[in-house]
Amino acid sequence: MVATVGAEITYTAYGEQGTEINQKPGSEATYTGEFTHQATVNRSNPVFPQGATLSNRSVYFSRLTPTLNGTFSYRYTASRDGNVTVDGTLTLIIASVDSESEDTTVEYWRDTQQLDQGTASLAPGESLNLTFSENVTEVANRSEQFDKMVGDTPGTIETKVVADIETDGTVNGKQIAREQQYTLGISPDGGIYRIADPGTVTNTTQQKRTVTVTKTPGPLRRLGGPALAVVGLSGLLVLGIGRFRGMLELDEHERAYLDYESARAEFEDWITRAQLPADALDGTVVPVESLEGLVDIAIDSNRRVIEDGDGEYVVTVEDLVYRYSAPPEPGSASWSSYERRGYELRTDDSREAWEKRTDEAENDADGPNDVTNTTQEGATDGTKN
Repeated sequence: MVATVGAEITYTAYGEQGTEINQKPGSEATYTGEFTHQATVNRSNPVFPQGATLSNRSVYFSRLTPTLNGTFSYRYTASRDGNVTVDGTLTLIIASVDSESEDTTVEYWRDTQQLDQGTASLAPGESLNLTFSENVTEVANRSEQFDKMVGDTPGTIETKVVADIETDGTVNGKQIAREQQYTLGISPDGGIYRIADPGTVTNTTQQKRTVTVTKTPGPLRRLGGPALAVVGLSGLLVLGIGRFRGMLELDEHERAYLDYESARAEFEDWITRAQLPADALDGTVVPVESLEGLVDIAIDSNRRVIEDGDGEYVVTVEDLVYRYSAPPEPGSASWSSYERRGYELRTDDSREAWEKRTDEAENDADGPNDVTNTTQEGATDGTKN
């Protein structure tokens, strides 16, 4: 498996480099629109000099600076080249609106007035400028008159200057057609009027370019693939030598234990761990050669296999005790006892006779007991003086 994976990685790294298509950032274009505005102080006052210009403020004064002058500028830049025609219209919109919900707005009436219009062919960096000049105090009075004429609507009067821009042409070698809208809000509020200026609004577009590159394998594929292949082949070589010399063959004990482990896992659902009472095991002991055979007996007799002790499995059927003794793990010192038990078992054994012979065999395997001579107090050894 390791050798196969290594060969596959090596092949894909060196044999199938090929090419791939990637998308890279290309030419970029930026379209910018912004309002600038100012108002001149036309009355004498202790704060601002008469004739002074207040510029780009969020609040102007209805009596001191009633006329708002403004310019809308539109331009674009391109990383390569461009040639576009820009049509721009500046419109004053007064409307009575009512917001029924966040998503629904009712417009009761609307009045529009074109303030400026212009068309220009622009290269990158050039601008189209549209201007306006409105007396905000007069606009507020006019909007109130409109609302009274239609019946004093419950809506809110909104005033705004809107720039609509259309751009057509070629930018960075690509044909474009864009429509954009920019809004400057004006809100009369007693002795002042507030300006809602969106600031500089920029929209950027970026083209994608397609490039074809040659696949280059990383260091993991370039070095790891051959390394895995070598490791895998070395492992196969070691396995081959071991098999040839018989080093990988299982001996009889190992094979017996593996067969037992496999059967134990397979028939887990038929086996119950329990300690049976002594009288439950009275009867003729019938040795069974395999756990699978013992499970077959349990199935045929509608009983369960009882695991009674370490590696001892029994099934009792009337006066017969079917018993299977699991082999010890390979290398265990109990193999000799296990083998003797296997040869000594007879079908006419009782449980007591079988256990007695097993214990005797185990004692014999341990060797003769040490004998210690003792002399009882008051006894003589029979030697005459």
